[in-house]
Amino acid sequence: MKMKDSLEMLGKIAGLAALIIAFYVSFSLILWTLNERFRDPAIFFWSIFILVITCAGTVGGLKNQPKLVWASGFILTVFSILAMFSIGNLTLPIAVLMLISAFLLSLGNKLNRKSANRM
Repeated sequence: MKMKDSLEMLGKIAGLAALIIAFYVSFSLILWTLNERFRDPAIFFWSIFILVITCAGTVGGLKNQPKLVWASGFILTVFSILAMFSIGNLTLPIAVLMLISAFLLSLGNKLNRKSANRM
């Protein structure tokens, strides 16, 4: 297995890990609001928002499109910073994993282009 293939595989695994964490965070938030006395529709909306953005980034990672993964990582990072005192601390690990995934996929693609130019 070449270095570029292993970097791309690690990027895809990091994207899948971010998706698993996003599912866990979203479902735990939804269950938390169902168990509490108040019903806040914002928690449900933001949970779905996190899932959609993370799913888009993960699909981009699986299809080897690092630009989509970079975009979802940056969107989640901005969201984490803006919502730091409410839900942001839960989304920051997801954003970091998406950025790591994007970096590894970009590095794998760059190595792939360099090896194609040598041939």
